[in-house]
Amino acid sequence: DGAGILWAAERQGEHVPERVTGVDVTMELFKVAATHQIPVYCLGAAPGVAKRAIDNVSAQVGALNIAGIHDGFFDSAEEQEIIKSIADSKA
Repeated sequence: DGAGILWAAERQGEHVPERVTGVDVTMELFKVAATHQIPVYCLGAAPGVAKRAIDNVSAQVGALNIAGIHDGFFDSAEEQEIIKSIADSKA
């Protein structure tokens, strides 16, 4: 709903004239990542959903430098391995 973005902007002393949704911010971040080939690691959703989302986003913003993708379904035994994978990816 954008309330979190407004809250964060106010905490930084910035004024945002209207709510900005997380989707809007995320798309802008993807555009910057594609332009500058900044690595992106996608974590979450059901198996296969993040890959489809990346394919859709890439069609809109250009090729993304995907450092890794992992669905949001993992147990506590896998958690440290995933954290290490994200850290090692430099995303």
